[in-house]
Amino acid sequence: MTLEETGVIMDIFKATYPQFYKGQPDKERLKATALWASMFADDDFAVVAAAVKAFIATDEKGYPPFIGIIKNKISKMKSPRTSAR
Repeated sequence: MTLEETGVIMDIFKATYPQFYKGQPDKERLKATALWASMFADDDFAVVAAAVKAFIATDEKGYPPFIGIIKNKISKMKSPRTSAR
């Protein structure tokens, strides 16, 4: 995922969790975006976006996810459990 694509993900978080990002300085936002970009550099944007949307769809706490939560969602999406017979 590129830095620009990561910016799109961060915009999704900002739209979904506006109170969390309210008043956040641009410098902090840029640092967070760079960190997420580096952590997801080897991941496809569409896969990360799907994992983020899956997290948001089931979020009951109202806080944006940590990187590890999205990494875990991606892992589960790539290796879905087979149903028991």
